[in-house]
Amino acid sequence: MKNILTGARSFFSVKSDQHTLAILGISSAFCIAVIIARCFVYDSHRYLFLGWNLFLAWVPVWFTFALHTKSIGRYAEATKLACLGLWFLFLPNAPYVLTDLFHLAAIPGVPIWLDWLILLSCGWTGLLLGFWSMIRVRKWILPKLSPGLGMLFVPVTLLACAYGVYLGRFERWNSWDIVSHPFAIGLDILQSLVRPRALGMTALFSLFLAFAWWCFSPLFQNDAHDR
Repeated sequence: MKNILTGARSFFSVKSDQHTLAILGISSAFCIAVIIARCFVYDSHRYLFLGWNLFLAWVPVWFTFALHTKSIGRYAEATKLACLGLWFLFLPNAPYVLTDLFHLAAIPGVPIWLDWLILLSCGWTGLLLGFWSMIRVRKWILPKLSPGLGMLFVPVTLLACAYGVYLGRFERWNSWDIVSHPFAIGLDILQSLVRPRALGMTALFSLFLAFAWWCFSPLFQNDAHDR
């Protein structure tokens, strides 16, 4: 049984960043293709917003490429720190796509299994994009942290993601609103600290993300340094 599990992991695990990028790109293309096909076949634009949400799920990944770029210059480190901050700010957009399952509803003339497939595929892709970007950031940041702080990276990031998803789904804030409406967001954050829905959703979604991370992150670990 152990050999079977080891073989399965070897088969499904990615071998390089290029391989991962290709897989996630194909997954995203599949999502977009099915959404467009649904629009034409059923003359409905109901799920076009998922294309934008998938785009936002890719944004954290792009910032990780900036972190791993070898740069020379006076402001190289400052630029990377800025990219790290932007990555953290946009990261909740990746698992947020999972919550678009809220939109699943029976629509006359449209198979509900098709809408379920679209929403689940987009949510799955967004979740994996978020995890891959976390692995890339962890690989970059761990050598710069003490062992104690390094151990906190994943749980703190997942907790922040869960809370960010709450702010987006229930309070309807976007990542860039922290610049355009900082005081309003700050007030909502303070008020949410005593809201049972905010605390409950953040806690349970954090546990879900932690379990998903435990299950899927090994598939992206392509060398011993990442483990």
